[in-house]
Amino acid sequence: MTSKRAVQCELRRLELWGVRLRASSFLFMSTTLLLLSCANPKYVTLGGSGAVTQSATTTCQAKFSSGDCVGMNWQVRPNQTTYGSFTFKTFRPNLADGSPIPETLPGTVAVVLWMPSMGHGSVPVTVTQLDVGTYSASNVFFTMQGDWQIIIQLKSANAVQDQAIIPITF
Repeated sequence: MTSKRAVQCELRRLELWGVRLRASSFLFMSTTLLLLSCANPKYVTLGGSGAVTQSATTTCQAKFSSGDCVGMNWQVRPNQTTYGSFTFKTFRPNLADGSPIPETLPGTVAVVLWMPSMGHGSVPVTVTQLDVGTYSASNVFFTMQGDWQIIIQLKSANAVQDQAIIPITF
């Protein structure tokens, strides 16, 4: 707590600069600033090629039929000559406050790149689990420009059990 003597000294100092504050206003402002400085922001970073913002990977960009969400963020954007990669997270919303709770998908996770208007896909994508509910997709290449789907599939014995679809335009 701020002592009365410290408040008086600070008020005298401020009066020298032509600022007059009542003691109650000063205490209110200093208490408010103290409380605001105790915020606890949540940042998510990945080592290596750079930071991944929390909002990019914890925004529910698509849902599985189970209700679990998926959010993705490009690490390297593919172009006509370069393969790309992205990180994706699977999570469920916390029932109390809606914050994301990471969830590892049961079974095998696969990523399929599909162009619905042309009825074809692209090269096979490599998926690696990095942590609880966090995956890396590499070898991402789109064979032509247009509307595509990034389909994240949950497989069991090579049969698709569930999937979430993120539409993108390349």
